Amino acid sequence: MRSRVGEKLLVEKRGQIFILDYPGEDNGVRRTIEPCPNVNVQARPYGKHLYKEKIVELEKAKEFCNRWLPAWTGNNPELLVSFYSDDAFYSDPFIPQGLKGNELILKYFRKFVSYYPNWKYEYVEIFPTEKGFTVKWKVSLPINSDTIVDFGLDIVEISNDKIIRNEVYFDTARLQKAIKEKQSQKT
Repeated sequence: MRSRVGEKLLVEKRGQIFILDYPGEDNGVRRTIEPCPNVNVQARPYGKHLYKEKIVELEKAKEFCNRWLPAWTGNNPELLVSFYSDDAFYSDPFIPQGLKGNELILKYFRKFVSYYPNWKYEYVEIFPTEKGFTVKWKVSLPINSDTIVDFGLDIVEISNDKIIRNEVYFDTARLQKAIKEKQSQKT
């Protein structure tokens, strides 16, 4: 093991976070371990070693998701698009080529979220990245007397607290089947 003089690492062990402190120049032989009870980590994006900056980024990503994901509920596309920069890029399985710019994204959101004003998104896991995060999410989609639960992933890049890139990935088969069933019940 190389010397880590003065370096502090956050390490996850059995669901708890510990600070490892390498105070000496003895190649890490002397080290102290102190519990860090106020840190809650759901994602493990960097294996065993979770660096302090990544914990901060994870907390920021959680905070952002707690504001952004509820905006998908309630058929309020103007609120939803307010999380995106003016020149944002958005794509999902229905528009794999994507849309560039707030106006096009808003037009798409007006149609897309109107289908299901009562769906609810929540994050399952968040993985911080250099420019934002990847979020594994769960959606509960009420359809008539049934609720469809599905999962997907978003790649999210953020600048100045606005989404500049959002790529959405999920299996569309169940959602498309539900849309067809709902449309057939209208006629």
